[in-house]
Amino acid sequence: MQNTADTDLKEALLQQFAEQVRHAAIPVTMAMALVAYMASQHVSPWICVSWIVTVAAAQGLRRYIYRRLPDKTHIPIDTRLRIATLTNIGNTLLHSASLVWFPLLTPFQAAVQSITIISMGVSSVTTAGGYRPFTITHLVLGLAPLFSLWVWSGLLGAGGGTAVFLAAVGVFYMASLYRIAENIYQLYKESFNARAQLEVALAQAESAGAAKTRFLAS
Repeated sequence: MQNTADTDLKEALLQQFAEQVRHAAIPVTMAMALVAYMASQHVSPWICVSWIVTVAAAQGLRRYIYRRLPDKTHIPIDTRLRIATLTNIGNTLLHSASLVWFPLLTPFQAAVQSITIISMGVSSVTTAGGYRPFTITHLVLGLAPLFSLWVWSGLLGAGGGTAVFLAAVGVFYMASLYRIAENIYQLYKESFNARAQLEVALAQAESAGAAKTRFLAS
């Protein structure tokens, strides 16, 4: 019974990923296009255009994969979740690749890039129900490189003490985000289990009602 409930929960997560990606593709591509536009003031525009085309193609592939995973029931659920996680890792790495431009950007542009990466990651974590692999991916591959660059900006660049302070705040933010994601996932599980129990109770009530109707008819 526990295995069945766990499988149903994972299937529901895949369904949620598929729903989330339908709404995320365009905003993510636009956000990355903004970063590319800022970088185009410092590097060849063709490099930026090539990168944003790659981002758009990756978003299309991610959408294609996520929308089909729930229907591939002949593939074990854990394998499908691993595919979803690997797809998320690939997209996060691609987005984080824009950080190579961080040292070239003005402080304002660097702040905009930071806000973009943070907000996209938070959106991914929350809409995925706090699923731990997605959270860890965002923290390790998205936020850790970002805040490391703020440390670099403070120690070796033009950021000074403000940049180091922002990086320190970022470390505490990462810890808080992990705890929040854990709570979101726990609430998601409890909500899912409550819905499952309610469905069982309704089915039992309908069955009892049908049996009573047959008895009275007899």
